[in-house]
Amino acid sequence: MSSVARAKQRYIQNRHDAYAKTTRDLGGVLGVDFSLVELSNRALEAIEKQWGKSHFDWAAINRKYNDPSCAKFAIWVGERLAAICVADTTGQSVKVRYLEGDPRGDCPLKGRRILVALDAMANYAQLRGKVELVLEPINEKLIDLYESVYGFEVVRPKKDPAFCRKKV
Repeated sequence: MSSVARAKQRYIQNRHDAYAKTTRDLGGVLGVDFSLVELSNRALEAIEKQWGKSHFDWAAINRKYNDPSCAKFAIWVGERLAAICVADTTGQSVKVRYLEGDPRGDCPLKGRRILVALDAMANYAQLRGKVELVLEPINEKLIDLYESVYGFEVVRPKKDPAFCRKKV
């Protein structure tokens, strides 16, 4: 097996282990039976069928982030799509690029989807030997949430948009 093939297998195993750890660690705490699985056509189809609309073009995002080290996953509660997340690795970090949750008010993980996604990505970062999580929030409300609730540090570069980071 080539070194590239071994690396791809290692990334797949790291994602699997990260998702399993999050499911195991948070499942009982949150009181909701959920699963994290690799992003698939099933999830992409569920966006339209279940959510009706999305803030993002997930099919295009899925195509764009095709590096084997990317983490692209769906959070399911039974047959219900609760959230989708896409992250990639950059230097010493795992950067969460996109995260969107079920817009319906009765989602069983409402208010906790971020926690599940961040936990999974922190686990993935640790397994990959990365030292931090990075988020690019789309508005100040999210920046405040990540800082006050989840303990992220806000970085405000002079020329680039603000981002949040946290050691893992």
